Amino acid sequence: MPVACTLEVDSLEPLKDISGYGKHLFSDHIQGEEDSKGLVELGLVEVEKGTRGKSKKKITTLERLLKSGK
Repeated sequence: MPVACTLEVDSLEPLKDISGYGKHLFSDHIQGEEDSKGLVELGLVEVEKGTRGKSKKKITTLERLLKSGK
């Protein structure tokens, strides 16, 4: 049975560096748009609100698997 793991970042910068996608694109996918649910709403990413507008993103194994097929 696979073990679940989580990637946790304090900003979108590491995700941009790892994937080559822009921060704006990640933000749209995480928060969603008018016509589509975001990864937060789908339960694939958890966002913990921090101080001064900062937030911590926790990306689940399922979300990582979905993204690996880019």
